[in-house]
Amino acid sequence: MREVVTHFATAVARAFIFALCFASANACKVPPETRSQVQIAEMDIPARYQSALPANLQEMEAWQKGSQRFAPTSHVVETLMLGNAEMFQRMETASRAVPAEQKDAWAQSWQSMLEFETASEALCELSRPVMEAPASTMRMAIASTFVEHCFQPGDQALILRSDTPNRAIITLYDEYDGPARRGIAVAFDERLEAAAEEVILTGAAYEARGAAFAMIGSNIEEAEKALVRIYSELPDDERKKDVAAALTLGKSEDAKRVARELCKNPDADPICSYDDPAEIFEPEDDSPAPTIEAIQANKDRLASLGFVRVASIDEQSIGTDAIEVLLMDAGYGHWFDVETGLFPNGHDTLLRSLASLTSPSLDRAIFEEVAPRDDVGPYELRAYLDGKRFSIKAENLGDWYDVVAVLDLIDFMLAEQKSDFALLPLPTEDQTLIVIGAPKPAIEKALEAGLIRRGEFGQAEEIGKDFENQVLGDLNEN
Repeated sequence: MREVVTHFATAVARAFIFALCFASANACKVPPETRSQVQIAEMDIPARYQSALPANLQEMEAWQKGSQRFAPTSHVVETLMLGNAEMFQRMETASRAVPAEQKDAWAQSWQSMLEFETASEALCELSRPVMEAPASTMRMAIASTFVEHCFQPGDQALILRSDTPNRAIITLYDEYDGPARRGIAVAFDERLEAAAEEVILTGAAYEARGAAFAMIGSNIEEAEKALVRIYSELPDDERKKDVAAALTLGKSEDAKRVARELCKNPDADPICSYDDPAEIFEPEDDSPAPTIEAIQANKDRLASLGFVRVASIDEQSIGTDAIEVLLMDAGYGHWFDVETGLFPNGHDTLLRSLASLTSPSLDRAIFEEVAPRDDVGPYELRAYLDGKRFSIKAENLGDWYDVVAVLDLIDFMLAEQKSDFALLPLPTEDQTLIVIGAPKPAIEKALEAGLIRRGEFGQAEEIGKDFENQVLGDLNEN
């Protein structure tokens, strides 16, 4: 095994470096003597990363509990979301082998794993033929994801097919997760009423409440009437409260009557504490909307500097001329919270997300996090590529990413690949961070033009921890 020197180092050195960064408005340069080490070993990708995916409920349960027989769930799900054709094929192959009596549950398990993930255009392209094909287990598993991220005008009949799961039907009409979020109107269909009723009656409490709010949020008169009817026939008082909470957003007299009955007791539901419940869902943004000309001007400037994908952004729907948002929308940026709230932290997830910004440079890389036993000691971050394993120690910062170690590893691999791509963290005012990934010349030109600025390493974590300490101090004083 040989060791190669790369960026940044120990906790003490970093603390000193961060202090210097905050004191200076200039780019933060880290001296070579404070740098940590990336180790390289000749090693193939571990076999489990190439294994078949679970094809029955017993295997699914073992997989979700961390079975070493399969690749980690995070690797599989995130690779799938990026539109990896080989991973999609593995999932489809597994779906064909599921026992008949387990097909629904197997598909629902996948729906749950994919629920809060964002599908790429590449995944949408892989999914469409499955959605257009006859009924299948694979179709049931990906339907909700397809509706949320891939639905196009003219797809409504495709989704309303009888073999589409009820949860996907509800997503179709959801104001925040469905096509409406992208400005695509969907006409009312009785399938919504049947799907919502089934979920409200038999789903988990959060699913029932979500279904009710999706119906009322559709702003379709027939959906509101249907929800009032479902409410009136519910036998369970707790479920009635959840549906009544949704009806506080209703416009009809029947909906308002139900809402008044619920809110006679102010403690009946948190939504009753608002004079206008709709305020909960309205973003607080008093800033004037930018003109189409302003958005187009920034698009043109970025595209001329080498961020070519920005040119394809629809200025009518994006609603902002902010440089960082334009870059993220075009796939040049990743925005994340530096505090994970988890153990293990999932550095491998962050590695995959940031590496995807450099595509195709690191498309074939496999990322892995080895967490410290009992949360004592450092993490080890690994990447497998071209018969080599690259690894680096990451500080155990509690439930915070070691962003510096993550950037170290990716920067080193980009250099090994002689890639023209680079990563750049932007300045931040809170504990979230935006990292830009693009060709080096484009980044350099954008810096020179003042369109973006180089962020200060550790700033997001410092801000977040300062806020935590302030809150704890206030609690102790009280």
